[in-house]
Parts: sequence; C-alpha cells; structure tokens
Amino acid sequence: MKGSGKARVSQLVAVSMMLGIAGPALAQDTSWAVGTWKGRVEGSREQDPNRVMTIAIAGGIAKCGWGEGFRANPPPAKSCTVSATGMTLTTGANNQVELRRSGSTLSGTFTATSGGGRTYNLTMKKE
Repeated sequence: MKGSGKARVSQLVAVSMMLGIAGPALAQDTSWAVGTWKGRVEGSREQDPNRVMTIAIAGGIAKCGWGEGFRANPPPAKSCTVSATGMTLTTGANNQVELRRSGSTLSGTFTATSGGGRTYNLTMKKE
C-alpha cells in the first residue's frame, strides 16, 4: 500500500509522545545557581533568621551548603537539587527549602522540622 510507511511512522511517533518515550532529555542549564546566596527566613523567631547557601556544580551534580547567619563556609546540606527554574534542599537539621528562580533572586519557602513543621517565606539574593 502506498503511504502506509508514513502512516506507521506517524502512529509510532504519536504513541511514543503519549507514553512519554522521547529522545534523550536536553541538559538543563544550572550554571545560574553557582555561587553564594544570602537571605532571611521571614517571621522566624530564631535568634538569627539570616541564611547563607552556597552552590557548586561538578559533573552535573549539585553540592550545596546551608547555614544560619552569613558564614563564609556553611555546613553541607543533606541533599540538594538544582533545575533550570529553581532548587530544593534538605538542611543538616532536615528542614526543607524550596525556591523558584526569578532573575538573580530565589523566592520560596523554608519548612522547619521542629516546632510543628511551620513554613516561612524565604527570599535569597545572589552575592
């Protein structure tokens, strides 16, 4: 049959797209995140609501530091994931940080594991 090969290819492409089977994923640009970020946990009653976060990326893997105050070398975070649009982080005390990128600012939330798991607004700016 004439044209049946093209129809078959179109069907396979359509099925692949519906199943989420595609070619290799495009690498995300995470270079925007590299550096030192400083911010403040809004509404927190902690002694020092200021926070510092450092991000380095090597071989596509993010390594982050997170600390109270504006320390030069904050301790390592338990986990850290950076994407083209934002990042998530678990602190050494198991607090959760979720931030979305907007230019040179990150905005989102800091959820404390102690004190009933309260969530606070957090904004950070790149140094």
